Amino acid sequence: MYKGKIKAAAVVLALGALIGITANCSSGPSSQGGKKLSFIPGTYYGEADGLWDKINVEVTVNQNAIEEVFIMNHNETGRIMYAVNHELIPAIRRYQSTGLDAVSGATISSRAVLSAVENALQSSGVDINALRAGVRKQQPSRSDETRDVVVVGSGLAGLSTAISLGRDSRLDVLVLEKLAYTGGSATYSGGAIWAHGTEWNRKFGHDWSADDLVRHFHSTSGDARLNDNLIRRIADVSTDYFTYLVQSGAPWDVGNMTGSPEVLGHFETKVSFANVLGASDLVWKGRVNGSTSIGTSRSVECGSSVAMFYERLALRNGAEIRTNSKVEELIIEGGAIKGVVVREGETTYRVFAKKVVLATGGFGYNAEYMETYNTQYAGNVPYCNPGAMGDGITMTKNLGTHIVNSGISGAVGINNPAYGYKRVGLLGSHSPLRINKNGQAIATNADIRTQPDKLAYSIYDSQSQYYTYLEDLVAKRLAFKADTPEQLADAVGNVDKAAFVRSIRNFEAQNPVLNEGGRVPFTPPYYAVLARYTYYNTIAGLEVNDNFQLLNGSNQPIPNLYGVGELVFGNLFSTNYPHIGTSLALTTYGGKIVSDEILKELR
Repeated sequence: MYKGKIKAAAVVLALGALIGITANCSSGPSSQGGKKLSFIPGTYYGEADGLWDKINVEVTVNQNAIEEVFIMNHNETGRIMYAVNHELIPAIRRYQSTGLDAVSGATISSRAVLSAVENALQSSGVDINALRAGVRKQQPSRSDETRDVVVVGSGLAGLSTAISLGRDSRLDVLVLEKLAYTGGSATYSGGAIWAHGTEWNRKFGHDWSADDLVRHFHSTSGDARLNDNLIRRIADVSTDYFTYLVQSGAPWDVGNMTGSPEVLGHFETKVSFANVLGASDLVWKGRVNGSTSIGTSRSVECGSSVAMFYERLALRNGAEIRTNSKVEELIIEGGAIKGVVVREGETTYRVFAKKVVLATGGFGYNAEYMETYNTQYAGNVPYCNPGAMGDGITMTKNLGTHIVNSGISGAVGINNPAYGYKRVGLLGSHSPLRINKNGQAIATNADIRTQPDKLAYSIYDSQSQYYTYLEDLVAKRLAFKADTPEQLADAVGNVDKAAFVRSIRNFEAQNPVLNEGGRVPFTPPYYAVLARYTYYNTIAGLEVNDNFQLLNGSNQPIPNLYGVGELVFGNLFSTNYPHIGTSLALTTYGGKIVSDEILKELR
């Protein structure tokens, strides 16, 4: 959690182009409808519900204008709030209005901040309706341009490509991101990664080979056909590239590779990659407000911290990163890629390039693509980057690209894409009793995806150690609460009531001792949390060759076009996520390989 004042910059260059808004009047503090604002001078405080908790703001005004807006406290994802602070807060001051569009990819947090500002100013004497007056869009001024390399998408795959290109060359690299912030799905991750052959692997005796990695990926992918050569390349480049990232300041604690169970990631399961392959045990060092604990901060903020590091290193290495810039289509001449068409607001322009890298992520938020390419996994709950719409697939259909393999990576959470399986979302999986739609008790480790309607209800009582979180879910209308099993079944509604009640009563009678979740019999009130499988990655991906070049309908490389990251995961594993840290590793080292291949061709 971030505490203290987070002050937005007083001046943001090209702000109108960044968020595409302008005032209806040209001079003097006023509402966007042209009506002058009037305040009782002073400092006011307000709050509103964000995604995770209250967002508290401090607003200072003089007689005619908003002077400052500070976000005092929030518990949102730091990477998202960074965008809110650097785009929305300056816009409130500049345009003297709360009638602004949400920051792209941060809708809930943006609306909460705007509401908190309005709540703060309720007692300031201002006309709230005038303050809310909307703004009209100002279109950015762009003309066609030429670059050496265009990278589409600023998740870790795209940023890693830009980092490596900048490290090893002086090529002119432009990264285009359709959302208002970088990081992609890594923003939702725990931030873990693996590597082999490094000095830290040798120091602590936890190492493995490229062939080990190939075997491991096949062991979790069933009979799927994988690109073994590409898996080996990823393992091979991890040694030097991981070392470079650590030496450049990456936030992984390589000095604490103790081999303890709390390694390489998931603090809930305590499962380490070392237990599978003998991989490097990289304990996360949570650099959030100086915290070094493995826990809530790690679950929510560590991926954001890694994404911020990658962004800064890409910029330091000379790349330009342009947010709020959606690539609409590829420029194709004679079957070869010559650049991209970009839209900012309602302005469209072209960027010509020698090489184009698609790092557009997965398609977890595209229901049509889930049904088409991931049929058996459709109908679950996405918990991923809101930009995961399968843009890379859409842009290359006319080139004959095709999908390989299938699957999703995720965990049991709650029936809400905003919460997934993090924080309160964990209550989808931590109950001592789980009941399906037919009222039947099922094993707590049963695959919810195989249950009727792909859901179940996790049952708790008032003695649960998660009582506070349960009450929070009830307040958010994401859980049900009742004094009896019968009333709980009525509250849930869409279940076999008699069987539901019987399952609870049988559980109480048969379980005199519990490891967690309260005591038996349950102590009213009872709670039911609607549990669903929530996923953060799609595995099905476009086929590539050993150099990450996308293949056309004739299985030939498409000239000048590369695909990397989640867009091409299906080449590397299938069906099941191999292990913690794999997403960051494949996107990071894949970007390095793409960079190497581009430099071979352009030098």
